[in-house]
Amino acid sequence: MEKYLNLNGNSSVVGFDIGFDFIWVYFSNKTKYLYTDKITGKNEVETMERLAQQGRDLGTYLGRKPYKRHSKKGTW
Repeated sequence: MEKYLNLNGNSSVVGFDIGFDFIWVYFSNKTKYLYTDKITGKNEVETMERLAQQGRDLGTYLGRKPYKRHSKKGTW
């Protein structure tokens, strides 16, 4: 897991893993969500990857856009 920079200082996102066509997003409550090109959409996953790498606005984006369209949910 790569640490999320949280440059805004108020995100519950703590980390992420980026793969070929997916992103895992890890939250402070020990849950993780898998977002894939197939289920969530390629454009949305690419946006999440960019925001994760920039360290800002990923939680906000997830709250507005693809939040319910995850492929898998688990704990870490």
